[in-house]
Amino acid sequence: MAVDDRLGCDGVVVEPDLTHRLLERLDLALAFGDPAFDTCDALLVGLPGASQLIAHEQRVGARRAQLLADRGGLEPDELGRHPETGQPIYVLTGQYGPYLQLGEVVDGAPKPKRASLPKGVSPENVTLDMALGLLALPRTLGEHPVVGGKIQAGLGRFGPYVVHDRGKDGKDYRSLKGEDDVLAVGLPRALELLAQPKQGRGRRAAPVPKKILGNHPDDEQPIGLFEGQYGPYVKHGDVSASLPKDADPEHFSAAQAIELLAAKRASGGGKRRRGSARPGRRAAKT
Repeated sequence: MAVDDRLGCDGVVVEPDLTHRLLERLDLALAFGDPAFDTCDALLVGLPGASQLIAHEQRVGARRAQLLADRGGLEPDELGRHPETGQPIYVLTGQYGPYLQLGEVVDGAPKPKRASLPKGVSPENVTLDMALGLLALPRTLGEHPVVGGKIQAGLGRFGPYVVHDRGKDGKDYRSLKGEDDVLAVGLPRALELLAQPKQGRGRRAAPVPKKILGNHPDDEQPIGLFEGQYGPYVKHGDVSASLPKDADPEHFSAAQAIELLAAKRASGGGKRRRGSARPGRRAAKT
């Protein structure tokens, strides 16, 4: 049986033939507060087989002290301490694999921050610097240089990613590739990934212009230059127009774009209003 931990004897296992006498001493110590029996060793002294138990506990205690000393006073699962808060950082293993935890689990308090380990990183290879970086995710890389909006790198359920916050237009995500490090990826690489077509099922994200050529004089709304599936094009509002084959996108001007968009509008380009008939098709008779 295990000794009651009320006297600090947690973990000591007592043989059955010691149980009766030990419990008698324990009851006396608790009832009268006898200082002679205020430790686990004192309770065991004089009982048959007690010396072996005491020696075993001393060996276990010494071994644990040595392990803690070898780890700089850290518990077995403790990687280190946060340099700002002093909270312990643990490397733990849960139902879905290894993860990091900052601080202790305390009843009634908010859950401590946790972070999964990136794919391919084993708990044995996690350093304190790496843990601090992962626990600090998501990290801000900067603003989108064309349309604005914050760009961040983070680690989610489906792995590492970059995301562009486009405000009312929502968030645009891209997964990082195998060679990318979520803790080191920079803004140029994030912009490169975000410029690529979004893969997978679901609603396609609105395209991001390569550059803004200027504002249209009719409504002061921006004219964007885009790279599409069939080549470069300009767009203002709902009207898009492909650049001529001999045009240089890098030197295409706002004036050229306005002229091109005007020609497209004149030819019936742009979105039709709901209920309007398509060109060349008569409206049905009522």
